Amino acid sequence: MTTPTDEPSAATPSPSPATSGVSRVSWRVFAPAAAVIVLLAGLAILFPDRAESVVEAVQADVIGAFGWYYVLIVAGFVLFAL
Repeated sequence: MTTPTDEPSAATPSPSPATSGVSRVSWRVFAPAAAVIVLLAGLAILFPDRAESVVEAVQADVIGAFGWYYVLIVAGFVLFAL
């Protein structure tokens, strides 16, 4: 005769972090991404005129290289976001 136990059986999988309500941060991804964002934001705050000229130059190069394809992609993204 067996008695019931409160322990789950070995065949019962434990809940994953996504389903258990616990979020886990992957620090190997988060830390470098946060560092890049903080660095770029800090440089843009400290040197706004230079940041503006760099962003304008990058934008002009991207639009020059991709042309109407870039404009269509951005328009599609804006419509998707709405």
